[in-house]
Amino acid sequence: MSKARHHSMYCAPFGRTIYIATTPKQWRRLRKDFDGALAEDPGVGRTETLTMGNGTNPTFFVWVDANHDDVKRTPLLVVAHEAAHVARFMLNEIGETDPTHEVHAYLTGWVAQGIWDALRCGA
Repeated sequence: MSKARHHSMYCAPFGRTIYIATTPKQWRRLRKDFDGALAEDPGVGRTETLTMGNGTNPTFFVWVDANHDDVKRTPLLVVAHEAAHVARFMLNEIGETDPTHEVHAYLTGWVAQGIWDALRCGA
């Protein structure tokens, strides 16, 4: 039996890691790896953040159910939605409560590309 492999991205300018799960098995693995701190039933799409260790450098978690009908029908909608959450949470975490539109747009696009790649490469 193979281990569920989730996807991860590291955003060097912000010093933050983003984990992405697109199958229930991947999400269960993340829950196990992070001591059950993530939602048991994340729904169709979900973005969560956990602060580790000394309270700095939060880690972000994205769930997009690759097999859900809504995701199959409108994948870009779900990807953009979750990417916008990650971008907003990440900017808030570094104290940037009023970023320029360009900063938010580029960060959202970068996260969306990572989520899209995770969806397209499958489990």
